[in-house]
Amino acid sequence: MEWLLTIAENQSASPDMLAVSVEAGPDGSIVVAISFVGSLTVSGSMLAPDDGKGIVLLELSAAGDLLWLREVDGDAIRRQGVATDSGGNILLTGSADGDVFVAKYDAFGNQVWWSAGGGASGADQTWAIGHDGFGNIYVVGSLISGGSAHFDPLTFTPPNGTYMVGFLVKYAITGAAEWVRYVHSQTFAQFSLISSVAFHNGDVYIAGQYSDAYLRFSNGGGNYGQQAPGSQRSFLAKYDSEGDLGWVRVPPYVGTGYDGAVGLTTDGTALHELIDFQNLIGNDLGPVNSFGGHDLLLDRRDMDGVLTSSFHIGSAWNDVSNHVIYHAAHVYVLGATSGSSLTSPAECSVALGSNMFIMRFLDTSVGLPAFEDEPALLLFPNPNDGVFTARVPRYTQHISVTDALGRVVRHQPVRWADGGVRIDLGGASGGVYVVRVDGAGPGVTARVQVLPR
Repeated sequence: MEWLLTIAENQSASPDMLAVSVEAGPDGSIVVAISFVGSLTVSGSMLAPDDGKGIVLLELSAAGDLLWLREVDGDAIRRQGVATDSGGNILLTGSADGDVFVAKYDAFGNQVWWSAGGGASGADQTWAIGHDGFGNIYVVGSLISGGSAHFDPLTFTPPNGTYMVGFLVKYAITGAAEWVRYVHSQTFAQFSLISSVAFHNGDVYIAGQYSDAYLRFSNGGGNYGQQAPGSQRSFLAKYDSEGDLGWVRVPPYVGTGYDGAVGLTTDGTALHELIDFQNLIGNDLGPVNSFGGHDLLLDRRDMDGVLTSSFHIGSAWNDVSNHVIYHAAHVYVLGATSGSSLTSPAECSVALGSNMFIMRFLDTSVGLPAFEDEPALLLFPNPNDGVFTARVPRYTQHISVTDALGRVVRHQPVRWADGGVRIDLGGASGGVYVVRVDGAGPGVTARVQVLPR
């Protein structure tokens, strides 16, 4: 470990009110936004707002040094509430005094502009913020229906026949809202919300969930995703930069499940959508049953929203996440579980030492393979005297070792074990050998060096 930042919320109730959103800056720095109730201690310094709640924005250098810290006017953020642009400017969204806000700060934490918005209920929320690389800023969230809503300088009236409306707002670089689009149901007491946003070549992709018989969009397109009222389903949609709806994707309805999109990212060739689900979920590749409680699906879709692969993450208890990130040819999932391990059928099982996890997946054109928590085949010690241990994938059925000429010097069946499999080459001469494991999954190889005797 290179460095550690400590954050502690000091209060006796509602510990779940602590929210942390993290974004990497263009120079390797880390921007952190924190909302809290009570007081907050950051690296030994305590903050205690007069009204008992607040938001803090800070930046750490690549070496972990605190560069600056700012107290922000506001009450709360969500865990995708901060972003940085290519110029190092910081974008922040959250709630303040019953409204939602969007703000821009320069690279030193100085406020450039602040814009408030929302409806009349005082219970509106923003869920995520991002930029499209062309200077435009987008915010997604939800607001309670009833009366007009505003995003300065725009005012609009969402449908009154529903309970909660999901919104997408485009802001210019100056902080003025240019257009608003919303998704809604048709029945009172039902809801829809937009939880995540991603961008490519000026187009905007949104993901969220809804609970009515149909999902509707403010700029037309008809009804989407027929289901029983009260069920909850995820959706994915594409807009262009002018706010015109391109397409909508809703998974098949299977009747007994609950699901909602909680994260979305893209590498420019595919969309990676993270879905929280319970019980049975419909999927274009076939229905998926949870292992118990809430599980996660990481879906890979092409840029037209067509599902190409789906990776199931779960345990016997509840597993939650609301953040998925693409960086340097890998997809990262951040989350928490109340189970003792996370499992994917016929893939792998990873034991957890705590209830928080970060998973890394290698993004490929054919799908997402097993997460890279550690090498798929680990040999130790390496080099060795011809006796070593192989920690193998769970699906392994047999293992073989070949010398530099391709001759098999060892072949044995394998019964998977947490501690690994002991391999004894029985007096093999010094040199480099290739170890291969095979079974229900793909074959995996690794090299091992045997020292001269």
